[in-house]
Amino acid sequence: MRQALHIFRKDVRYLHKEILLSLSFALIFAAMGPGWVEMLMKLAAAYLIARVVHAEPIPGANQFWLTKPYHRHSLLGAKVLFILVFVNLPIALAQLAIVLSGGFPPSAFLAGFLSTQLLLTLLASLPIAALASITSGIMPFILSLFILAAVYFLSPGRLIYALYAAGSPWPTAVQWVRDSLAGAAIAGLTLAILYFQYRGRRTVRSRALAIAGTAACAAIYWTLPFPLAMAVQTGLSDPPAYSSALQAHLFTEATAPKSPPLGAYSLRGPGVVGLQFPITIQGLPDDITFRADSIPLTIEAPGGATWKPDRRRPANVNRQTTRSGAVTFYTDVTMDRAFFKQVGEMPVTLRASIYLVAFGNDRSQTIPLLEKPVNVLKRLQCQLGAFDVVNCRSAFGWPRALVYSSFGQNLDPLFQSISYSPFPGELRINPIAAHWSVSAPPRTTEVTIVMKEPIAHFRRDFEIPKVYLRDFAFAGVR
Repeated sequence: MRQALHIFRKDVRYLHKEILLSLSFALIFAAMGPGWVEMLMKLAAAYLIARVVHAEPIPGANQFWLTKPYHRHSLLGAKVLFILVFVNLPIALAQLAIVLSGGFPPSAFLAGFLSTQLLLTLLASLPIAALASITSGIMPFILSLFILAAVYFLSPGRLIYALYAAGSPWPTAVQWVRDSLAGAAIAGLTLAILYFQYRGRRTVRSRALAIAGTAACAAIYWTLPFPLAMAVQTGLSDPPAYSSALQAHLFTEATAPKSPPLGAYSLRGPGVVGLQFPITIQGLPDDITFRADSIPLTIEAPGGATWKPDRRRPANVNRQTTRSGAVTFYTDVTMDRAFFKQVGEMPVTLRASIYLVAFGNDRSQTIPLLEKPVNVLKRLQCQLGAFDVVNCRSAFGWPRALVYSSFGQNLDPLFQSISYSPFPGELRINPIAAHWSVSAPPRTTEVTIVMKEPIAHFRRDFEIPKVYLRDFAFAGVR
């Protein structure tokens, strides 16, 4: 312990200028809030981590520190202590300053704050330190960062996601499953590299492990099938008693929609036909709000020919309508024109696996509509923003719930792409998550904020026979 503190004090004296620069950015971030300084703070933190690790570089055999009686555990402990004190702690204090100055009570963000600090340490600071430990200097370190960034942005999975982001098969709600697997892999890889480097200085092995591990993490992340994430999510929840009695059918009185929904570019093209299946689920309780996270479809034609939506153009729940005991999900897909012409006039069987989520435990609170934030429902703050819209914000992650604003009977959602992540924090520097709703009516002095929490996740499989595809094709793209 004494030797680790000795190395720590030596690093503080050696890097005092870099420390002051990093602390300056943290102070500016705390004073000004999120903005341009956030990126500078990230770059300064990465540079400082690399510099402190390179103060006793691991690769090579001619370093002066090897002649000193340094114990490897003391050396690693000193570096980790330096990173925690001069990188993670200033960022944590800046985040606390922002949320406390914003008027958030500690009970609203303490769990999220602690979770965020753990994520920043395991998935940001230590991985940067591991990368620095297998590079011999600052220039190889920067070059390695550029290579990793290029691999990330130019990877096939990332390009596919960028090109088809609007129709990504991964629902935002279960993105946490993929992120958690990737995070666990990165944390394990980081700890393994630091162990090999600071115990045995096995740089060649560590570099090979870094390359192979990074490639494996990327491959798993981009190729992981989203039904696995949906299975994990539904497996964490017991299906409600009414789920076994649900029934599904298509609107038989509603034929070809007039045109595709606004912005549905994926439904257009010379080789495809856009279809919309209004799938109605009956037997649902009236006092619970339901959503469909995903509806994988399969079309089975006479003779055994089957068709599934392309991964790049998956089924998309465009909108839904609710009436007593039933919910209709308007599900858009694009089908190969050749297959449509082949079976469009035949009765086909539609098979659907609908991943439903039930929202309940409703909570509401009416607050004055002011131009300054007002605390509401423990974790939120809401106010009247620009153009008279209702703005709400939360500290260290948006609540795991649907949030609405109401000026009467109607509920207007603030943000629908919520996450079901069980973790209270997020891997991000900006501690504030904000969203907005509709404009307030003139001369309105108060607003009611409603929150609905997910209470059940379950899957129901349906088979609807004798479906004629021609009845559900968009008129403008047939």
